[in-house]
Amino acid sequence: MANEELKKVIGHNVRRFRLKAGFSQAQLAEMVDRDASAITNIEGGKRMVGVELLCSFAAIFSVSVDTLLQIGERIRTSFISVLEIKSRNMEFE
Repeated sequence: MANEELKKVIGHNVRRFRLKAGFSQAQLAEMVDRDASAITNIEGGKRMVGVELLCSFAAIFSVSVDTLLQIGERIRTSFISVLEIKSRNMEFE
């Protein structure tokens, strides 16, 4: 799965669980210390979510990160690989 598709999957699930919880985008944004436009971009599949934010969403919605990813093992492994690469790149900066 490409990054673009992964962003859409995560965005769809963040929106689904936000609505289920009865939160507005502004309320969710405040809970994760972001502005509402960041939530709009995440839900619209225009912005990738980092590990910390993904974990925050999972805690707020009382679901696992796997549930937010809602994807097969092959794709989950790809996502983890992307995060590991980003993490290694940050170590060298």
